[in-house]
Amino acid sequence: MADDIDITTEISSPSKSSVEIVQSIDFQKFRYCDEKRPGIKYQEKDFITLKLINLEDRVVRVVIVCTDAE
Repeated sequence: MADDIDITTEISSPSKSSVEIVQSIDFQKFRYCDEKRPGIKYQEKDFITLKLINLEDRVVRVVIVCTDAE
């Protein structure tokens, strides 16, 4: 079994690099009344704000996965 990581210690340590989710917002986006396309009338949207800590001279990959299908 993997050891548990103490996130508080890892984030507070200035020598460690980390990526932290600061805020996540969920909402529904509704279509305009004249939009004529198949599918649902609204879409679930998620926005995430990330806090990048001590990442200079590093490559950070952010993967965005979009799903919009029925």
